[in-house]
Amino acid sequence: VDYEERLYAVGKIPGGFIRREGRPSQEATLACRLTDRPLRPLLPKEWRNDIQLVITVLSADQENDPDILAVIGSSAVLSLSDVPFAGPVSAVRVGYINGELVLNPTLAQLEDSLLDLIVASTKEALVMVEAGAREASEDIITQAIQLGHEANQDIIKLQEQLQQAYGKPKIEAPASEVNAELLSAISPIVNGKLTQALSQPEKSQRDQALSELKKELLERLGELPEEDILSAFDVKVRAEVRNNILNKAQRVSGRGLTEVRPLGCEVGLLPRTHGSALFTRGETQVLT
Repeated sequence: VDYEERLYAVGKIPGGFIRREGRPSQEATLACRLTDRPLRPLLPKEWRNDIQLVITVLSADQENDPDILAVIGSSAVLSLSDVPFAGPVSAVRVGYINGELVLNPTLAQLEDSLLDLIVASTKEALVMVEAGAREASEDIITQAIQLGHEANQDIIKLQEQLQQAYGKPKIEAPASEVNAELLSAISPIVNGKLTQALSQPEKSQRDQALSELKKELLERLGELPEEDILSAFDVKVRAEVRNNILNKAQRVSGRGLTEVRPLGCEVGLLPRTHGSALFTRGETQVLT
């Protein structure tokens, strides 16, 4: 996804010696990611053909952020194309101003909003939620997500009508089913060991345990294709993680659903810089 902002969209001409459009701004990069996230999961996992979406802002009123239109436009294009896209997708922004939820608030309204929430969804379910808020309650967030999902349905219906009128026949998506017999053969080997591996508190320990389990599978099922074995193993891992979350309220590493990793922050680590800090969350560290 490439999101391109043009200065002529707001009636300006690039100044300076070069008189060319510069590198993408931070806002353009974020708009790229915002567009990519809800679309990518709806493409077949086995799809290997390159797809390039170039979104060019031709004209902007400087009152509304074009990023929402980028998501909708990209979804509409994929729906019209022959790409096996499991859409369409729609997105809306929801704000909370003066005690009321507001659909697609302007940039000026967002200055006074307690909530800046983007909801992207298909006809059936949510595919992405992104939010920034100033201590908005859970009830407000829940109502905003519901409002956004409902508002998306009209836009999705419009895209479906467009697809029916002008869409191309879809290319058949590559098959991705894992052999049921292979899953049955793997189950007695990984059962118990997989649960123990995923519950390791440190990432390095988990990776080592999973690596050893893969090695054991390849040795014991050596007559089968390695790619098929690893694909089936990935299915088992995903199923185990999902089962632990839904039935045991337990995430990878054994943490509960509301348990966070240890947090820490140190400042003044580097003696000669203007300022420095080390932020730590679990095994992840960031030096600034």
